[in-house]
Amino acid sequence: MLKERTADSHECVEARLDLTDPALDLARLRDIVTGLHGFWAGTEPVLDEWAAARPALADALRWPRRRRTARLARDVALLAGRLGPPAPPVTGRAGTADVFGWLYVAEGSTLGGAIITRALARLRPGLRLECFTPYDEGPGPMWKAFQTQLERWTAGDEQRVEQVAAAAVATFAALVEWTAPLTREAVA
Repeated sequence: MLKERTADSHECVEARLDLTDPALDLARLRDIVTGLHGFWAGTEPVLDEWAAARPALADALRWPRRRRTARLARDVALLAGRLGPPAPPVTGRAGTADVFGWLYVAEGSTLGGAIITRALARLRPGLRLECFTPYDEGPGPMWKAFQTQLERWTAGDEQRVEQVAAAAVATFAALVEWTAPLTREAVA
């Protein structure tokens, strides 16, 4: 259901950023990665507060390993960029459903990260941005661990499932809004 509910937003973000575009250059890539840093930097502190309040579930989700703000900052530096301001947080105070919705979007992006990494290799051979390939073992094990925790937490509870879906949709909507200046049309 999450995939179905977020399909339009997911397609919008992919089309907007178009990281596999053969015409993508390093300057545009730097702008995109800088923008993604701002997006993650805006909400990760809210998720850190949630993790501090729910350490057992945060550990089960391997929250510290899923953080990307520092990885994105290193990628911005690798691309000779400067960090910009953080985005407004997707949620002011995260509940567990908000965290699962956010992680659905964040972890889903790692699944396409391998494709993006291969596409970026044409820009600079050997270029590997941590934000797209954050896990040495690949995205599969962390995605599966996320799914397992999501299934345990929702446990068939339709209200929880709906809350997670709404949080994922809200995360995508915030990402669409934040990346609006990064479209080719806005840059041109």
